[in-house]
Amino acid sequence: MSEQRTSVNEDAFTFVTDITRDGYPVFVAIHWTGVRFTPDDTFVQDLRKYLTLRPEVSEVWFVFPSDMVDLYQQLRRSKRFTFGGTGIPQEYRFFTVNASGRLRERFRPRTSSIPKITNDVEDDIIVDGLRQIFRDTDSLAAAAAGFHFAHPGGKHSTHFIRASQAVSRVQHAYFVALAMLRALPPCSDEATLWVDTASVSAGGYAFMDLQRRTGGVAIRRVETFGGYDGVAACLHPAVDDLVLISGSTSGTLARHVITTKNVPAPRVATLFFLAQAEWSTESGRLICDISDRTGNLFPGVRESRIKPYDAYESASCVICGNGSGAIELEGDSFFPAASELDLRMPSFIDRPFQNLTGEARKAQITEFDGSTYFFDLLGSDVITFDGGTGADRSPHGVTTRFGDVISSAPSSHIAKRILVEAKAAVAADQPVGAVISLLDNDSVALGQFLADHFLGASPEHNLKETDVRRREWRTAGTTSLTDIGDGTVLVVAAVLGSGRALTSISRELRKVKGDYHPEYFVAVAHPESSTAWTILTRTLERRSNNKTTNLNYIWRLPREPRFPDAQTPWDRELVTLQEVGAWLARHSAHSGLVSALEPRMQELGRLDSWKLFVGAKKGLPIEVVNGNFALWPFDWSDHHSGEDPTHAEIYATVAHLLYESRRRNSQVDGRVLTARRHGYVLNPALFDRFNDPVIQGALIRAAEPGELHYTADADASHAVADLLWFVLDNIDSEAGGAAYEFLLALCEGRRDRHAAGIRIADVWLRNVLDQVARRYGNDFEDLQSSSPHVRALLLYLRHSNVSGDGSESGAKDVERVSGSAG
Repeated sequence: MSEQRTSVNEDAFTFVTDITRDGYPVFVAIHWTGVRFTPDDTFVQDLRKYLTLRPEVSEVWFVFPSDMVDLYQQLRRSKRFTFGGTGIPQEYRFFTVNASGRLRERFRPRTSSIPKITNDVEDDIIVDGLRQIFRDTDSLAAAAAGFHFAHPGGKHSTHFIRASQAVSRVQHAYFVALAMLRALPPCSDEATLWVDTASVSAGGYAFMDLQRRTGGVAIRRVETFGGYDGVAACLHPAVDDLVLISGSTSGTLARHVITTKNVPAPRVATLFFLAQAEWSTESGRLICDISDRTGNLFPGVRESRIKPYDAYESASCVICGNGSGAIELEGDSFFPAASELDLRMPSFIDRPFQNLTGEARKAQITEFDGSTYFFDLLGSDVITFDGGTGADRSPHGVTTRFGDVISSAPSSHIAKRILVEAKAAVAADQPVGAVISLLDNDSVALGQFLADHFLGASPEHNLKETDVRRREWRTAGTTSLTDIGDGTVLVVAAVLGSGRALTSISRELRKVKGDYHPEYFVAVAHPESSTAWTILTRTLERRSNNKTTNLNYIWRLPREPRFPDAQTPWDRELVTLQEVGAWLARHSAHSGLVSALEPRMQELGRLDSWKLFVGAKKGLPIEVVNGNFALWPFDWSDHHSGEDPTHAEIYATVAHLLYESRRRNSQVDGRVLTARRHGYVLNPALFDRFNDPVIQGALIRAAEPGELHYTADADASHAVADLLWFVLDNIDSEAGGAAYEFLLALCEGRRDRHAAGIRIADVWLRNVLDQVARRYGNDFEDLQSSSPHVRALLLYLRHSNVSGDGSESGAKDVERVSGSAG
């Protein structure tokens, strides 16, 4: 820790600076108070101690917000406010701060001969105070011996700016807020202050408080967008909003915000800047430049500026070349990534089967609860890709859809199975008097199908009454459920997720008086966990007419919960291809390859269950899975449907394996399940174990964000690099069939650090690409005729300089800068 030259407590922040007066330096102690205090002798005790050790100070300036004048009037009347003695300051001056952050002197005697303060002096004092805060709070972190930082912006350096340290004390935060008042333009009371990391939010809230207290218009809220990683997804500035970058060594993040989010440059400010190069106004406003560019080998004892450090692009990092390990900084708070990752190898027995454990479970290793879902529905297109729009669109991409099977083929084996199970759910002495369905298309089709059977297909039985939550069919002549007597009300859902829609209907039915008995019938349930399913079952169970309501279902297979508007793997594929295509179009030497991506981008708008995974040759779909598909307890080649498994059916199977493995994997230490940042990744050997290209494609696309991020572990990155080289070296054979899928995931992981793509250490990615270039030509031209879409992705990965937010930095290999979030 550096020697402390400032003083801070809960009441005040004090530092010494010098100003030039009549050609001579005058040393001034600045005593800043940002919040109200008790104006008694205890308030100035620390100030007295501070000044006792600094006899060079000739003036003390009390600086405070304009709403605290009354407190300083009381303080000045205190008997012990000043004290005599050799070397004690002779002048005490008072300055209020207004809504623009400008200083106005108060209580100044008319006869005073001391020159009034100028704007330049004000600026110098505030900036020097910020530099001293930065220095005394150790806001420049140094990596441990043998390591260096890999910044979120892509640079490598031995140091990193931690601006959070500078706002960790309340008076420091308010002093930073004072500087923000001076740097940022006025705004409306609807405005948001966007900060690149939540760790500096304290300064933002202090800024809001000072705006309000000094009579200005205060911002409404402070929101973080998470730095480089969050620009695209989390930063949504309105016209009057403000943006604060905590620290930078190049200004690239600020420029990216200005250009991509159309924020006027004066409304973007960077708090701390440390670089050999001068600040560019294209990066917006700069609050504090902490760079020492003088080149003095022996800086003065009062010097608060810092000499810049070398930083390198990751592709040509000298520090990496010297054998230093890279500490990846990630997340909103630039937290160090785990240096060693837990590698998870999904196992067949991760999938539960009849509560068996140990040797009994291993004896039936391919069996699992829910396998009948795949056996019964295989070849029927019920397990299908859903690329629709609107409320019925599946956020999973691959889902279960019954509508066409039930409505167009009521005599199919699936429809017959549904009818058998529905009959079993209804007591013989309580025939169905009404059918109620959810409002999605599949549930309405199921409700119609069961109503036709139980109530009859004639119009007088088929009332089709609808309200905001359900569709209803009742026995002819009844005006409400009360009229059906002690019959059964069959509440149906074709495909059920959380079950909240059913609980809503249950709640409504409890308000309808009558002797009827409700029964719930679900064709396929996709709960998010067994616990969620148990809770839903218990919620729906109730006694009526001495009978218990049951939740009946045919097939149940859990899956990950998703928000309705979540992007599917194929949505993300389109975004990635658009990014790659835009990069190719900007480079004339490669612009002709845009056409190699267009067929797939067009196909993504009309996908079906057979075209979800793209092969390496000519962009054709990956061929069908091998006959002995180990993830099913049956041989699909002997299946009664006579159909080959679709990509959708393979994806659903793999997604289910990964789902169960995340929750039950015996190889994963329990601690990592509670620490998402220091979690686990999929073992690269998984792709050797399942080396069928269509399964590899399914594994890549079904992986959750982070499960394929290996950058923090050199050994894991090396293993993935070896796998990638093997696949790319064998593009002409089945072993390389998933080359496009691997490269697409690499592009996605590079474009968005939070995406569900593949990320490996830059040094290993470069190694693979160099080997591939030696195999297929420097620009991979040997792939042009057979695999132009693969070539396009390879060019993007090798030649684009992409930062964590997807922007091209275009920076030189080496800059004289220090480490920074920006």
